[in-house]
Formats: sequence, C-alpha cells, structure tokens
Amino acid sequence: MRKTLSLICFLLSLMLCSPQSEAARHRTRSSDEKPIITIKTDAYDVVGPTNSFGIILGSTETDYFDIDAGFGLQEMEVEPWHIENGTITGTYKTLQVSEKGLIEIYGDAAKLDMIQLQGGYVTETDMP
Repeated sequence: MRKTLSLICFLLSLMLCSPQSEAARHRTRSSDEKPIITIKTDAYDVVGPTNSFGIILGSTETDYFDIDAGFGLQEMEVEPWHIENGTITGTYKTLQVSEKGLIEIYGDAAKLDMIQLQGGYVTETDMP
C-alpha cells in the first residue's frame, strides 16, 4: 500500500512539473472578444473527420494569434512573412476542422497582414 501511494505521489509530481500538454495549452478568450477573421469551410463535409487544412499567416512583426478550428483555441506564434524566389513564406500550421467547418482567428488585426489557405474547401470568409 505504501509503495503504491509513493508511486502515485511521484507520478503526480512529475505531471505537475512537466511542460503542459497540447490540450492544456488551449486558451480561452473573453466572450465579448470577436475574431479578426472567420473562415467557413466544407473540409469536414468533403473529407470527413480526417480532414487537413493548411494555413499560412504572416505579420508585420512577431506576434501571437489564437486559432480555433472547433476544438478550442490554439496559440500560434506568427513571424513576419516575405517572398522568396516567387514563393510566399510565413508561419504554417495544419489544422483539423470540426463538423461546424468554422475557423476563427483572434489577435491584433493591425499586425496580421498576410493569410494563405491550403486544401480548405473555403466557402466564406469574414474579415470585419
């Protein structure tokens, strides 16, 4: 019994001291904060739950943006973008879209100045 309790305490201490998992890093935003970009996609309808949606973001300066593809907010560090040999380079992220087919991007709209979507079956965008 004592060994089991010691093992449990040891495992708990490891969990508390270790870096957070991806799921634990998902953040929440205040309910009054609106997305700077909302994208509607048919990726889930066409491909199903194994869909893959690529997004490239570029900013005027390194900054953080939050993206929600239906599974909670994920923080993304976005670097300044540029064109290299005719190819746009920026910060790339692969997303899996939920059944809702919505992708919402939160952050400072004044700093986000490039977005490129790949394999997204985009049907609507809203950039207020």
